[in-house]
Amino acid sequence: MATKKKIDVALIYDFDGTLSPGNMQEFGFVQAIGRNPDAFWVKERASN
Repeated sequence: MATKKKIDVALIYDFDGTLSPGNMQEFGFVQAIGRNPDAFWVKERASN
């Protein structure tokens, strides 16, 4: 029986904003869902 190779995965998230010049969602996630960061945050803040 062959053994499966394990893959190491790391998730890095800048919760307090010390590593990213803005919200980390503005650098990939928001664009990936087809939104503009400014419009995304306006709608998000309005819903809270």
